[in-house]
Amino acid sequence: MAYRGFFGPEPSVATPVSIKEPGAVVIATPEPAAVVRQAWRQVSVILTIASAMAIGICLLAGAVIAHTLAPTERVVGGFVASRMATTGIECKSTRKENSD
Repeated sequence: MAYRGFFGPEPSVATPVSIKEPGAVVIATPEPAAVVRQAWRQVSVILTIASAMAIGICLLAGAVIAHTLAPTERVVGGFVASRMATTGIECKSTRKENSD
């Protein structure tokens, strides 16, 4: 089994049951499948949390980038208007202006 090859043999734990009976001992040996199940459960919880955090970071980064790049249209429009004013080129806007 791959588990025993990787982790070695399972250690047994012996616990005395009674003070009156010194020879009465309970011996517990872990089941490899149960150990793997518990480890996988913990790993899957951590992976779920990590992927939720990664998605959250991506969404926040996208929002910050969008917020940072929002004024670029106005800046580029100012550069274009300045360039047209110095060269004497007229340009009709294809975008509808608000009449408010």
